[in-house]
Amino acid sequence: MAEAFAGINPYFNRTELRTMLYRHLDLTTQEVAMRLAGNFAADIKAFDTVEQEALSMADYFSFGIMRQFPQKFY
Repeated sequence: MAEAFAGINPYFNRTELRTMLYRHLDLTTQEVAMRLAGNFAADIKAFDTVEQEALSMADYFSFGIMRQFPQKFY
């Protein structure tokens, strides 16, 4: 996915995207593991971390799209 995203937008860095996507998978895996273990306090904490990380990813994608198409946003 990182390769595809980096290929369609020159403002997306493949290495940075790859790191972000793997981090997202790791955090989501931790969240699921806590839920399956019945550790709901840790599940909630993990969810909060996933949410913040997803919002950061959204900012990264939004900023890249705005840089690629400034005439649409500014």
